[in-house]
Amino acid sequence: MISTSRTPWDIHPDLTEDRLAIVARILAETRNEEVKRTVDPHAVAWGLGCMAFNRCKVAIERAEFMHGTWLRVLDHSNGLVFTIGEVPARFLKGDPDHPNPKALAVRHAEVRQMHFAEFDSPEVHLWRFLIDTDVNGRAIKVHFVGLSETGSTVSHWEWTYREAVVPITRSAKARGEALKLGRPAVKPKQGGKDDRSNEGGISA
Repeated sequence: MISTSRTPWDIHPDLTEDRLAIVARILAETRNEEVKRTVDPHAVAWGLGCMAFNRCKVAIERAEFMHGTWLRVLDHSNGLVFTIGEVPARFLKGDPDHPNPKALAVRHAEVRQMHFAEFDSPEVHLWRFLIDTDVNGRAIKVHFVGLSETGSTVSHWEWTYREAVVPITRSAKARGEALKLGRPAVKPKQGGKDDRSNEGGISA
């Protein structure tokens, strides 16, 4: 169990919670959309993982157009590297308590960018978004961790995925409420037998 109490923004001011939450939501929602899209519920985990990774990669690349003031992609290859402010980061599926060895792999673009970023904690070697999934492959949490060269966690932040709730506004029209009509006015019929005989303008 991760015991560190240091948050990412304690170590670098560019790693704000709002920014981390935006990236975490993009990763979780994109992965879960891919899981829903999978026709075969027993699809090989490897195949699902590859498709989910590719879609998340594209989603991050697209997000650069919206959040380009602080989100920038440095490496568009399958080893996608992007920055949050000055800080380089990568993402992958994994457990923060037992990071996948792949999490420690460092890309050239990452090393170069780390020289430009100034950290309050020099022991941080790299930053990773780790997508925690359930047995069906759905993202349930996203962790952002700062790892040392040996793989120990120096900093940790956690975001929990929750399904978006779409508010439903009710209106009389939407509910299909019946239109209330007043009681019809009943008036006594005017005239008698003689009047009926004159209908059509025919005189007696």
